[in-house]
Amino acid sequence: PEARKRYIAAALRHILADMTNEQPLDPESGIPHIAHAITLLLFVLELDIDAVKQSNDRLRFDFDAPSTDTL
Repeated sequence: PEARKRYIAAALRHILADMTNEQPLDPESGIPHIAHAITLLLFVLELDIDAVKQSNDRLRFDFDAPSTDTL
């Protein structure tokens, strides 16, 4: 959760820098701000996809587990 928040905050900073035409390129990397924002948002998407996969794996595991109930 903390990495997701950091990535989104950084993406928003790059989007704002792009929107305000502060500088077209990030001064540290020389890469366009919008490219940084896109990359960071793709990282967020990957975290979200992994979270869903883990959630589904746990659900599948729970359903596949033998029942401990006795009739």
